Amino acid sequence: MTTPDDRWDTDDALATLVVDAVADVEPGDVLAGLRARTRTPARRRWVVPTLTAGVVAAATVVAVAVLGHDTAPTAGPTPLVSPSAPASKPASSAESPTDIDSGAVVLEPAAVYYVGDTPAGPRLYRETLPVRQGDMAGLVERLSEAPADPDYRTLWPAAAFEDASFDGAGADGFFSVTLSDAALAARPAGMSATESSLAVEAVVRSLQDAYGRGRVEFYAPGSSSPMDTVLGVAADLDPEHSGVRSFDRSPDLDVLSQVLLDEPSEGQTYPTGDTLEFAGEAASFEGNVTWRLQRYEGMEIIDQGNVTAEGGDGFYPFSGEVDLTGVPAGRYTFMVWTDDPSGEGNSYTDDRVITIE
Repeated sequence: MTTPDDRWDTDDALATLVVDAVADVEPGDVLAGLRARTRTPARRRWVVPTLTAGVVAAATVVAVAVLGHDTAPTAGPTPLVSPSAPASKPASSAESPTDIDSGAVVLEPAAVYYVGDTPAGPRLYRETLPVRQGDMAGLVERLSEAPADPDYRTLWPAAAFEDASFDGAGADGFFSVTLSDAALAARPAGMSATESSLAVEAVVRSLQDAYGRGRVEFYAPGSSSPMDTVLGVAADLDPEHSGVRSFDRSPDLDVLSQVLLDEPSEGQTYPTGDTLEFAGEAASFEGNVTWRLQRYEGMEIIDQGNVTAEGGDGFYPFSGEVDLTGVPAGRYTFMVWTDDPSGEGNSYTDDRVITIE
């Protein structure tokens, strides 16, 4: 997937400012968090130290810039809620969660799902963004904002979400998402049934990836009863809780693009001579994933190759690296795609635009 040349006519000075401002903040190995969310309970946190009032204010500006632009990393998060956590509502989004020991603001990497086009029609892709620890409302708000990658789009209207919380522990509980308008019970004009299902699925997966596998209930503003439909999609009757209507995730192959590129992030910058490490997940024939690095302008191919996903049928992680030694400074597209044994052009693709300087 590529876009017109004006895709990256953005404010480079702002990007530089954000990078400089957070240079001392160590986000950790975010990619490892993606794999850990299905393998281990390990947690990874981004801690922004609390200093003077002036520094806090500056950090707030930086956080807004990071959340609103394309400097965020793209990998999945580790769970933020322990399976043994007591049943309780999380802090309001107006509160700033802090590290218990240092009083510092803690940012967690959270996967946010958006929609992109594939040979099979619209499917879900994801970006990873820093969200304050425990800030479920802040996480769902990202779903109604424009993604960093212009190949993706959100299907939720602006300011669609009012609040989000969780009651329970681990998978035994419910996420409660309050919408800002009761009219969102119906499918909007111009939205297909597939798109409305993916929009709801994006909320479910974003919350479950970050906080565990509870089901999701939606509420109209001011209502105490879960909605029967959201964007025209009917909620399921939960077999574990009689009479409760809620949503759970669908099978991966029904809703996800068959290749998801989690690293590098959109707009990432590399020094000349560095190594580009890439990773993601794919459901490809015999696990084969092809990659290519090419000029953004002119389409000159710099390097290409293949890697093999780690499992058989279904989604499995893949990874590799590209030596950037001798690659001239400039803007490049790094892309991956699935194998297409039919030869009919049905490969699934994902890409990122990066800069080498």
